[in-house]
Amino acid sequence: MKKPTALLLGLLVALPLTAQNDWTKRTHPIAGVTVVGQRPIKETGVQRTRFDSVALKENIALSMADVLTFNSPIFVKNYGRATLSTVAFRGTSPSHTQVTWNGMRISNPMLGMTDFSMIPSYFVDDASLLHGTPSVNEGAPTTPADRSVGKQLPYVPEHSATATGRLSWRRWSLLYKWCWYSRRYTMSSNDHTLTGHLPPYYMNNLTLEKGFSLRWADLSLKGAINNLFDEEYLSVLARPMPGIHFELFVGITPKWGRKKP
Repeated sequence: MKKPTALLLGLLVALPLTAQNDWTKRTHPIAGVTVVGQRPIKETGVQRTRFDSVALKENIALSMADVLTFNSPIFVKNYGRATLSTVAFRGTSPSHTQVTWNGMRISNPMLGMTDFSMIPSYFVDDASLLHGTPSVNEGAPTTPADRSVGKQLPYVPEHSATATGRLSWRRWSLLYKWCWYSRRYTMSSNDHTLTGHLPPYYMNNLTLEKGFSLRWADLSLKGAINNLFDEEYLSVLARPMPGIHFELFVGITPKWGRKKP
């Protein structure tokens, strides 16, 4: 009876050791992983509240004014359903709230505000509310369809130059001013069409001034000849500017109250 007992105990002791060896072989160490996140500088200090798509598609008859009323801390001012609806954010006026659609500003250029009752929420796929001062950087023209990105501003010359010469003798003074303005565009897309740009032009002005000293006042007489060579030019499309013209100035500086040296 002693031999079977010893054999049974030997099997019981060997089983846990075998299981422990198998578990050790199935364990593999994993190297550490570094996770790096980047955030644009323009989003620093900006808090973004994204509206749920369910709230936007909840009812086909709702507008963005209704969505803002029930899903944001913004106070929406209106005069009843389907009437003018403006927003007041953190105590500011409606004109202080910028509204953009796909990066383009849609606020009224005259009033500076947006009527949210005219924007159906059912047609909006994604809407966000930006908090913080840096949020004013939103709305830059970055859409591929915007042809004005990187172009010259309308009616602003690409290059300009000015030269001034002055000659004085006693109380006489002669001033000559020469200006040159390069090509200017009439549209933000800088189209090279007949009406899309204005040709460059030169401008020459001549001024003669004479001073007089009286007992009671100092007088100055000045005569100017503008556009000396009668140059034809345009500052605004389809609006010709004047040719050669003359100006006369009279300056009087009283000596009342001056202390005599």
